[in-house]
Order: sequence, then structure tokens, then C-alpha cells
Amino acid sequence: MDWETDSQGSINAGGYGLRVRTEDIAKFGQLYLQKGMWNGKQLIPADWVANATTSHVDNSPAEPKRPNAENDWAQGYGYQFWRCTHGAFRGDGAFGQFCIVLPDKDTVVAITAESFDLQGSLNLVWNHLYPALRDGVLPQDRPASSRRATQEFVLEAASYWRCARDCCSCNRKVFVLAENEFKAKSVSFKLSNNACEFTLSDEAGKQSVRCGMGKWVIEEIYTTQRLFPLPNRPKVFTPLAASAAWSDPNTLTMTWRYAATAHSDQIICKFEEGKVTISFLGSVSKGNPNTPDKRTELHGTIV
Repeated sequence: MDWETDSQGSINAGGYGLRVRTEDIAKFGQLYLQKGMWNGKQLIPADWVANATTSHVDNSPAEPKRPNAENDWAQGYGYQFWRCTHGAFRGDGAFGQFCIVLPDKDTVVAITAESFDLQGSLNLVWNHLYPALRDGVLPQDRPASSRRATQEFVLEAASYWRCARDCCSCNRKVFVLAENEFKAKSVSFKLSNNACEFTLSDEAGKQSVRCGMGKWVIEEIYTTQRLFPLPNRPKVFTPLAASAAWSDPNTLTMTWRYAATAHSDQIICKFEEGKVTISFLGSVSKGNPNTPDKRTELHGTIV
């Protein structure tokens, strides 16, 4: 767990920037479901829990896109908690991070995601999970079976065109970069039909990312957007899953997914006559065209 701080690293942001595991979000919801009680100890006064999760502020939209009775953003706001439809309340964060507490069903739903339709995400809960909740004792858990089912959930890498010319004339070449915002000096590509190793050289030395062609390669410890950071974004140590795909004979797109965050990057490399142009498309910009990626293109030439 970590919490974003000010530039001196001494004061937490408070209203945002808390990063915790999905299971820890669920535990937090369970604490409030149990009215502040945990393992037989009252950690938070029950009166506070009741007040914090009660509507104190009317947040009905002026021009709702749906009737207020069906709108989870029109049920009122408490102390850092939103009221929901179905008698529930929730904490939520950017891009669909949810801690949904359903007292009537004795249930907590924790979600980590990158969504640009938050009501749509909640509708999935109301339309599918909520009707499936039943009174009574749950059957005995089978942890091994649950683990197997979880391990089968895979986000597929992009399919790719298999380069027939030893992955084009850019293979194992060094491209010297024009002056750029990242102070990067050069890039190179070690390519095959199975893998792509991208290396950047800058003032700190050489840094590499290994991508699978049409499959994921996972680095266990990595800093999000270490090579091409977005402006004013904090560094977050996270596993990195990387894949690459040829969309045509001259365009290689690397996808870098930062597993401890909700976000990812596409690094689009276009090769032409001894030159490369590298552009960037972060997942926030990809999901919301009104938020263009602020990183400028890189231009390189083979030495």
C-alpha cells in the first residue's frame, strides 16, 4: 500500500492517490458493513459509521440522463461515501475503483478497473451480482478450485502480423533521437517473431523492456511509465506486463500494462527509410478522446 504525497514526501494527498490491493478494499468495506467492528474489537464508533454512510448532501444532477431512482449519482453524499441505489453505499475512485457495501445482502463488492462508464460498471453489479445473492449459509469454500478459476482469467495480448523480413531493417539498429522532452538519446530494437526487446539510452544509462510478440512478458518489479512518464504523474513501483504486435510491415505497437495501477501505455513505432517515429497513447487518452496524450513524438535516425 502507498499513498501519494506532496513534493517533499511528508503530507499525504488525502482526497486521492491511495493505492491498495483489491482484497484490502474489500476488507475496508467489510469493516463498515460490520459497523466498525473487526475481530471482536470496535475500531470505529458505530455511530460514526452510520453518520458517514447517511446522505447529508443532495447530489441530484440538474439534467439527469436517467431517472434519479436509477441513478447512483443521485442518491446523496455522506462523509466521503456515496449513497447508491438498492439501499447500498460506496466509496469510489477514479476510473471505476469501487468499494460497494450492501447491508441488506450482507455483502461487499470490491472492484479495481479502468472504466470510462462508471454507471455502466455499477449496472453490472445490479443486473448480475445483486439478483444472484441469496439468503442462507454459503457452501463451504474450496480455495484450490477458486485459485484455479482465477488463474484462468487472462487479458489477451493483441494479435500480430508475423514479420517476414527478419522483423524489417530496423532489427538490432540504433536510432539516434532528436532533442526531446525525455532527454532520451537513442533507442534500439532487438526483434524476432517471438519477442521484442526495446532499449532506451538516456542520461541514466540504458533501460530495456522485453515484450512478447502476441503474448505477455512480465517484469516483477518496475516503475510505472519509467521510460516515458506523463507530466506530473507519481512513480509507482509495479509489475509490468508487456507485449508487442506488428499491425503492418512498418508499424510496431508495444503495449505496457502497469499491473499495480489501472493504466497502460501504447508505444507506437513507425519505421520508414532508416527513420523511426515513436508516438504515445496512454489508456486514459485511448478511453477518453477529450483527454489527448500530452507526450510529444520522438524522431530517430539510424546511425
